[in-house]
Amino acid sequence: MPDASAAELEKEANTAVDQAFKDFEAKKYREAAQGFLRAYDLTGAKFPKQLRNAGKAYTAGGLFEDAARVWERLANLARADDAMRKEAKEQLQTVRGQWAEQLKSQGDAVHKGKQSRAAADTYVRAWWASGRGRSDVLLLAAKDYETAKLLDDAHLAYMLVEKMPASDATQIKLASTGAKQLLDQAKGHPAANLGLELRAAGQFTEAANQLLMAFDAKRERLHLRLAAQCYESAEKFDDALATWSRYELHDPSSLLGTDQARARQTALRRHKLKNEAKAAAVAGRHQVAGQAWLAMYDVSQEHDVVALREAAQAFEQAGHGERAKVLWQRLADSPYASDAERSAAAERKVEVDKNVAKPVVVVTVDKPPPATDPVDSMEKTVLKIQPLAPQSIDSGCSACWALAGGGGAVVLGSATLVFLARGDQSKLLILVQEVDSAGRITGVYHQEAVARQDTNLALNSLGMAGLIGGAAAVAAGALIKWVQGPQQRADALPFLLWTTEGFTLGARF
Repeated sequence: MPDASAAELEKEANTAVDQAFKDFEAKKYREAAQGFLRAYDLTGAKFPKQLRNAGKAYTAGGLFEDAARVWERLANLARADDAMRKEAKEQLQTVRGQWAEQLKSQGDAVHKGKQSRAAADTYVRAWWASGRGRSDVLLLAAKDYETAKLLDDAHLAYMLVEKMPASDATQIKLASTGAKQLLDQAKGHPAANLGLELRAAGQFTEAANQLLMAFDAKRERLHLRLAAQCYESAEKFDDALATWSRYELHDPSSLLGTDQARARQTALRRHKLKNEAKAAAVAGRHQVAGQAWLAMYDVSQEHDVVALREAAQAFEQAGHGERAKVLWQRLADSPYASDAERSAAAERKVEVDKNVAKPVVVVTVDKPPPATDPVDSMEKTVLKIQPLAPQSIDSGCSACWALAGGGGAVVLGSATLVFLARGDQSKLLILVQEVDSAGRITGVYHQEAVARQDTNLALNSLGMAGLIGGAAAVAAGALIKWVQGPQQRADALPFLLWTTEGFTLGARF
């Protein structure tokens, strides 16, 4: 059955490839690319050339966003050979440039229409499409954000341009001047003025506190971002993390702001987890360290293969061979690891597999101890009747106690139920509703009524338990008395024994 299924999938994949080539010749590039990708999935991702065909189809059709996604996937694919990965990286750079230029043209058109916010957002997307390398389009975004009076977005764009390695001297000067001017516009509130002065003086914790006060008063998002950066500089990472989260939620529509907030939160979480992992490793708590490294790997969206390697080593040191083996295999299959890292991980997985202790099932048979006396060994084959041990409760007293105690329980339980049957529950509602002519409550208050209802419920439960338990005890006493009758006295020994599981009623003959 599996062979037939595999053959059927292979046939379907071949059909998809044939149709994809036909679509490509007909210039149906999107359909062609989707066909190649479908064939790639049907064959269990065994043929990277189908990814290359899909990338070429998307590129030929000018579908640069989809093309960039496919080329990036192929560039990091471990199964692809070196030549194919090199080609994918070159194609990725070309496609990113075309995609960025396409978006920049769209931004220019929107800018001419005096839609500053929309134009700036388009320029930001062009910057992302270029691999965050084109400082010229980000500088255009900063100017349009400033025109749209979006102080925080404009300042953030200027700051990014100033720090970009690809920025030339002119761009850096323009960005620095624009950022300073916008920072001056952020002043005005006393807390903001003091916060910016403390920030310039290096007193970051006090500066962050003042900037948060300014944000609460002015609701200027720039103050919130500066406060988060100050907390980071003061190494108050928990406060920084909380402030960045607050910053992100304040205006989710901001492309640059949201992107920056998420990036900083990810970096702070990774930093915190890394410190926890190192501290746990120093303390010898390798399992805790492994969990921290693994969480750090997850935060990186499985890109940080160093964290994955550290996690595998930590679990191995903690004696969790099976867990370590799984992580080594995961590293060996990671598309983000180098060839050397994947090879080393595969070798380490084999070594760990050899050292993992296999579970051993031991079956033991208990043997009787050797007999030291021939008489003892002979007695083992003789059925010996042992006398019954005396009971802890005399049978006659058992019957008396059962009848007396059961009867008393029945009486008390019945009396409790009769007491509750007087109608107290129904009277409570009437008492709560009683008011005088002025509308004031003259009966019991609601809380008192609730308390009385709870008491009545508890009494009702006790009454039912006493009635049922007492009836059972009376029945047990009657049974014992019957067993003790004249016809059975010589042959039967009744008993009522209390054990950890309750009363045990019976008779020995």
